Amino acid sequence: MASMKLDTNLSATVLIWSMLQSPNSVINIEENAFNYCARLASITIPNSVTNIADWAFGSCTSLNQLAIPESVTSIGNRSI
Repeated sequence: MASMKLDTNLSATVLIWSMLQSPNSVINIEENAFNYCARLASITIPNSVTNIADWAFGSCTSLNQLAIPESVTSIGNRSI
């Protein structure tokens, strides 16, 4: 399983591609995945994602655009 850590000092837009390794490979956004990425401005989540865990995007104070597809059936506490 690959992991990714963003430099929290950079301005960023994140596009989570489900086809990066294989179709529909991203189904969960884990706890604290992007927590405290204070300069993260926008996120697009693929249709394959069904779960956004606790604090996944917590404390992303610059986040002004987040596209959540209808496939997401569970959003954790303080995830956004």
